[in-house]
Amino acid sequence: MNQKRMVKNFLILSVLQISGFIFPLISLPYLAKTLGIQMLGVYSLFQSVTVITSVIADYGYITNGTQRISTIKGNSKKISIIINNALYLRLNIAIAASFCGAAYLFSVIPKGMQTLPNLLTVVVATVLSSLNLPWVFQGLEKMPQYSAILIAGRTFSLMLILALVSGPANLQTALWVSLLPQLIGAVFSIFYISKYLNWKFKVPRILDAKLELIYGWNFFTPNFYSIFFTQVGLIALGMYQSQMVVGGYAVMDRIAKAVGSLNGAVNQAVYPQVAFAMSQSHSIGVAVLRKYALIFLPPALVLSLILAFYSPTIVSIFFGETYVPFSDALRYLSIFIFLSSVNTFIGVIYMNTSGRQREYSRATLVGTLVALVLYFSLPALIGYYAPVFGIILGESLIIVIILSSIFKKRNKNV
Repeated sequence: MNQKRMVKNFLILSVLQISGFIFPLISLPYLAKTLGIQMLGVYSLFQSVTVITSVIADYGYITNGTQRISTIKGNSKKISIIINNALYLRLNIAIAASFCGAAYLFSVIPKGMQTLPNLLTVVVATVLSSLNLPWVFQGLEKMPQYSAILIAGRTFSLMLILALVSGPANLQTALWVSLLPQLIGAVFSIFYISKYLNWKFKVPRILDAKLELIYGWNFFTPNFYSIFFTQVGLIALGMYQSQMVVGGYAVMDRIAKAVGSLNGAVNQAVYPQVAFAMSQSHSIGVAVLRKYALIFLPPALVLSLILAFYSPTIVSIFFGETYVPFSDALRYLSIFIFLSSVNTFIGVIYMNTSGRQREYSRATLVGTLVALVLYFSLPALIGYYAPVFGIILGESLIIVIILSSIFKKRNKNV
């Protein structure tokens, strides 16, 4: 893939990621006013649990699958085998993870909101996530089509939220409407691979599923640890603070993650090219990675600085004065946004494409454990600063451990 195509893919993926940022700027303030800050806290807990269970259901294919498809994109038979193994494995994991997530929510959310339709949204969202195949489109360099479908789904979902959610009693409606983009993405994924790859589902052999499970573990664990420690902070906060505090912090948390999601566009655009370059040689892969890091990291730093210095103004403009007292959380979260950009290059892309998934997994495990300690030990003392400091320290440790590992290996080779 040449640089021109990579830039085109990045721009398209950026539009997709930006839609994930812009639409919440419309829907989140609206939900904050219609649901109320306390109900917004409950809604955010559902969203956080769903994100975690969906990442479990993905099982690392966002990196594992992309890398494998990009190297065999001319062989539809091999691609179909990978898809069959992946869907079988992911569906089974999705069912187990979603019921665990629903059980957790049943135990922590206020009574009266533990209805079956509410809890089923976690199950349905997780299963739909397992049927979404962005990694296939990434590997085939067909993300424009998938991106257009998701943007359409997000647009329709936003329109329905504005039309159907009018008060706290509409929590259930808000939860179900939020599933629409995943539903449309899943339907399109299955349609595309069936029509254009001549795919037909076949239950794989138990041995093949087992090998897929083993092979994907070191790809899955870094993604899971990363998402787990970015989402659990809000869940832990809900165990110690009022739903009002959870709702206020959730807005800052969503802004930071929406901005940070632009790293996903960078990863999706750069990862296949670096994976292909690494398959040629390590030095070529590093050269390609370094080139794009120098392109994308400076703008990420500028964006983080803007959030750091102007967070009260940004929050006031988009969300109103009610949320300004929580804007200092966004100021500190801007540090995490830049750190996650760095991690995208040296961790997600470099460590995975260079065959060092196990080292990256260990690094993310350490960062996650440290963050979890802060999440669950400090909220009663320092409130919403606990998830803020936890996520910053956790991400910092991951980067330090990765860099230490890289330099240690380099010194051995000298």
